[in-house]
Amino acid sequence: MSFKCNNSRKSFSFRDCKLGFAVFLLLFNNASAQTVPKWLSPSVTSASFSKQLTQSEVTRFYQDSEGYLWMASQSGLNRYDGSTIEYFRKNPREPNGLKSNWVTDVCGFNDNEIWLSTFGGGIAKIPRTTQRASTLELLYSSDQQRYVTDLLCLEGKSIVIAGTNDGVLVIEKDKELIINELFPGIPQGEVTALSNIPGTNLVVIGTQKGNLHLIDFDERISRRLSSLPVRNMPITAIVTHERGILLATSDGELVNMEFSGLPTNDPQITWT
Repeated sequence: MSFKCNNSRKSFSFRDCKLGFAVFLLLFNNASAQTVPKWLSPSVTSASFSKQLTQSEVTRFYQDSEGYLWMASQSGLNRYDGSTIEYFRKNPREPNGLKSNWVTDVCGFNDNEIWLSTFGGGIAKIPRTTQRASTLELLYSSDQQRYVTDLLCLEGKSIVIAGTNDGVLVIEKDKELIINELFPGIPQGEVTALSNIPGTNLVVIGTQKGNLHLIDFDERISRRLSSLPVRNMPITAIVTHERGILLATSDGELVNMEFSGLPTNDPQITWT
């Protein structure tokens, strides 16, 4: 079984492979369901474009609907089109551009407007029409909110959720306004992890103090989940799955949190 990308052009594009790769995955999944899978040793090689990046250490990835691969680093944002790298960095000749080269996260919307967070330089966006980065002039309540560690684009609500050194920011995409007042009880303090529960407008937030919060963007409810076994231990990562949430803490502990249903009003929580 094999599939080919359209390589009639000189430059390769992720877009050429998207349909073929999707069909390949569908066929592969169907075949796997009928046969017992065999373990194959992974083959790990360096990407051919790795030496073109602004920095060898990439912290976050995002692939937009056109197939472009966006990579955040402490030395700017990289965009890979399958053959070349385009860089987005702080430029003194662009006063409205990036305020910091330390890009911490990147996300996007279906209209391929890219949003990125920086550590110390706030939040910026790259519209599809201009392909130029511009920093948003937001009304931060403290300078620590310019130190953004995590970013989440919520397509269904056209909002962006940012985790900062001083709480969570909820930003209306089109008006570029902070709308925290619409969500009473929104988490304060240093935010260390964000995750969206697939198929919902529920966002789980982890903090430096080991607290776990849930924001329901449909009901505009924000609350802290109780009975956490990782209290006072920084939450470093959150991964959502069909039955709940998997947490990672700064001491290397993994904790599984399962719900008997979606965690809205009064979820039944089991820790393992």
